[in-house]
Amino acid sequence: MALCMLEEKIKNPTNSNSKLGFLLIAVGSLVILFFSSTYFMSYWWAHALTSVLACLFLKKISKYYISWILIANAFFFSNQPRFSLEFTLVTLGLSAWAFSDQYLKISKKQKIILILSLIGISLVCTAIGKSLNENNSLLAWVAVLISLYFPIKENIFEKKNLIASSIATVLVLFSSKKSVILGFFAQYLSAVRSIKSFLILTISALAIFLGSFLFQDDIKLFYNKSISPRLIIWQSTANGFIHKPLTGNGFGIFPMEINTYRESVRKIGGKLNEHLNHAHNNLLQVAFEQGLVGLSLYLLLFIFLFTHHRSCFWAFLTLSLLDANLVYSTQYFFAALIFVPSILEKDALFDKKFFVLPHKYQNFAHYILLLICLVTFSFSVVGHYYYEKKDYATAIKFDPKHSLYQFFVGVENFKKGDYEEAIDHFENSVALSKNHGFQQGFLAVTYHLLHKRKQALKWVSESIRLAGDEAQWKYIAHFIYKATDPEYAKQLKFEALTINPVLKYYEKGLVPPKQASIGGFAGSNNWVNSYQRRGEQVFIPIPRR
Repeated sequence: MALCMLEEKIKNPTNSNSKLGFLLIAVGSLVILFFSSTYFMSYWWAHALTSVLACLFLKKISKYYISWILIANAFFFSNQPRFSLEFTLVTLGLSAWAFSDQYLKISKKQKIILILSLIGISLVCTAIGKSLNENNSLLAWVAVLISLYFPIKENIFEKKNLIASSIATVLVLFSSKKSVILGFFAQYLSAVRSIKSFLILTISALAIFLGSFLFQDDIKLFYNKSISPRLIIWQSTANGFIHKPLTGNGFGIFPMEINTYRESVRKIGGKLNEHLNHAHNNLLQVAFEQGLVGLSLYLLLFIFLFTHHRSCFWAFLTLSLLDANLVYSTQYFFAALIFVPSILEKDALFDKKFFVLPHKYQNFAHYILLLICLVTFSFSVVGHYYYEKKDYATAIKFDPKHSLYQFFVGVENFKKGDYEEAIDHFENSVALSKNHGFQQGFLAVTYHLLHKRKQALKWVSESIRLAGDEAQWKYIAHFIYKATDPEYAKQLKFEALTINPVLKYYEKGLVPPKQASIGGFAGSNNWVNSYQRRGEQVFIPIPRR
């Protein structure tokens, strides 16, 4: 028996190393899934851990010109270089795990088990109300994974295809993202050879699509929430791309920049005052954030899939047109885990000279990228540590370009009645991140309390323009307009109370039982999440005179 085991080890000397590599990647991937999520990244210690993880496998990815193009684009051409550079470095660092020898050496079966396990864990977290990303967003990768690793050829009802499709169908029924279902069936429809099969699959797709409404939403709500707003969102996003077509507005900062380009605020999302986190379209999302620079890289992926994995091309194209599954760092991490092994195996073009730095410069490039990461992440983590301690002044010393720190120093001064000092910090915050609305709202109230009517009117008008139908700023605006335009003030008050009836508590001199945050509606911290920081319940600065 011992001789047999020894013989097996001699024949397969890397077996134990493979298991160890798989264990390392599995544990690391699980840690990435949790601690780079938008929820945990809001804590300084998770932010620090994610930064360390992002640095571990940088060597492999630092040799590609593409990485340096993206870093340069974020640093030199983004509207907000401080946020865009950090998001780019985190995303590149986490995606680099897919380039590691440990991941590339594990078997195809292990890769599938790993990815499906991570998606399953994400699904469980969502089910218990602790979503690690946007609800069920990672389920979008199930259709891509199945279509890439279980390509349909002649027999679309082959046993392994039916098993794979059954698993995928059960999973996507848990998702409110109907685009996932459509993406999955796009794979099958692309392989159909007969009218009979086409009809069967089309009817099946329609039945599952409509049947999903028995578990989630209803058709009318789905139309109002998902179909009607999408056209306006896409037009708004296209406006941003047209404004900066070559380099885009900045990687990872769509939520912070989209307000400038909004076509309509009343139909922009499922709620009247909903803030946008993504474009609901991968192509437009990439075009808005990275312009033609990023879009060309994205189109290269499409060309690769069309050439080597035709069924996956149709599934991924469908998802890309109807949703955005490349928004957060973890989503890019999943994309890398799925696509990178196949790209490196199938397309030698990726390692040609015009993609890769000369060998003699590759170590130097790795050290430079590591240095950039250490400097960027160190200041960010230390600043975040002091931010959590509410020592905003020290946080600003370490991270002076962080607009949220400037904003909260302004809030502290506002609370103390030091309005002139508060204005300085609010204006610093606006200068660093000008497209939100809540900084402008606080500026308007502060100027109003200093009896500077012209400035108050200017900033409250800007706040309403950017924040759309957020009731709190309309309610505040009616105070400011009372003296100059009483009719308009009355209209603003009526609209505010209609949108958010909880504001009626202020009419009685009471504090609402669940006070609205700066996100605009109870329970929402979307504005603060745009900065990857923990949302804080910032009081609504209701002027009393």
